[in-house]
Amino acid sequence: MSAHITEETLLRSTKATTAPQSPLINLSVRASSARDATLLGQAQADAFVATDKQARIDAVKPALGDIERRIVALTTDSAAAQAQNTRLVQSPNPSSIQLTQSALLNRSITDDQTRLSDLQNRRAGILLSVDGIGSTVSIEQPAVAASDPIAPRTTTNVLVAAILTLLALLGVAALTDALDTRPRSAAEVASALDLPLAGTIDPARGGAALVALHDPASPATDEYRLLRTTLGLGAGPERAATARVLAVTGATPGSGASTVAANLAAVTARSGARVVLVDANLRRPALHAAFDLPDGAGLSTALRDGDDPTILLQTTAAPGLRLLTAGPAAAAIDLLDSMRMQAALATLRGVADLVVVDTGTATLPEAAALARLADGTLLVAAQGVGDKATLATVADRLRLAGGSLAGVVVTFVGDAGAHSRGRQRRAAAPPADRVTGEPVARTSTRPGPAK
Repeated sequence: MSAHITEETLLRSTKATTAPQSPLINLSVRASSARDATLLGQAQADAFVATDKQARIDAVKPALGDIERRIVALTTDSAAAQAQNTRLVQSPNPSSIQLTQSALLNRSITDDQTRLSDLQNRRAGILLSVDGIGSTVSIEQPAVAASDPIAPRTTTNVLVAAILTLLALLGVAALTDALDTRPRSAAEVASALDLPLAGTIDPARGGAALVALHDPASPATDEYRLLRTTLGLGAGPERAATARVLAVTGATPGSGASTVAANLAAVTARSGARVVLVDANLRRPALHAAFDLPDGAGLSTALRDGDDPTILLQTTAAPGLRLLTAGPAAAAIDLLDSMRMQAALATLRGVADLVVVDTGTATLPEAAALARLADGTLLVAAQGVGDKATLATVADRLRLAGGSLAGVVVTFVGDAGAHSRGRQRRAAAPPADRVTGEPVARTSTRPGPAK
């Protein structure tokens, strides 16, 4: 592009259209040449995606910045205390007062190191969540110029700067509000699924992913304790003779089902129950990494070879909680819907009071099979992700498979603003009709699962 355009010119050259009862948005950009129109349309779509991702990252930056400042302060204080203590210890014939001061400094240094380790763990948890953040908006079709112009090419070339592209997207964002059918609250999510609301989880209240293990006194852990009570889990006089099998599945990818399964298993084990956590998400196993355990022989091994799954259980840092990792997954996915899987669960019932099975995403066929084998299924849905019709379809699919749905846990309830700013949209194929006249570049965006 070889000329500069103003914001007013850009807005006049850009048109957003929608189909009735469809969240699809088509951007039409007019320019003096097919090349300029294509570049301008693609730039606006790319900026839309980048803005969505940045909005989600910005939501966690304040908490990370606060932790970083506290780590620097603690590191500085600890270094100063260590230097002072060194001077006291190395002084010839230290007095009783100096020895007392040295003891107090040693205690202060130990306390600082404990707090510093806790802050570093929380920072690592936030950085891990930031690394997994992706854009919730996708480009269905790159910008394509119409082959037939609607007017003769003028002598003035249309140019656009990146900052003006963001201004143009403000108008697109306003149009998307009328098409947004996503549930805006935890109650609306539960209503869309036609399930009782078992609990809500706010990831901003916890640092590390395994908050129930690393910070058992935190408000985030209390949310999992409340979920445990709501579901009637834990050890008590009402403990059944046969262990209960609870499947935990995500309504959409990235909803946090594995995190919920791991923390729910940990707080249940803390109540005195014997708990076995099974990573049946063979496509994307994650629980071994969460507990810092090797992923060698596991569930897939037991299913493939017919082995006793109890000999493959690994002890975790949570007392009373053992983990059956996924193991080599490639050849065992079909065995999740088999008599061997049913036999494996029956064997695990004999060594535990509760068996928690992480099934992955409910849209996968193995999730429905595991829901049928479990005594109950807990759905995990992220607030602001997926429209009401999609959520209802997920629940109906599990019910048709024979699953008994115990309720829904809504995650990211503290991140609703970021999800709202994301403006997730589902895409369909672009309209077949062609706009004649000046070259027009079209691109479509749709909501995708949070990465």
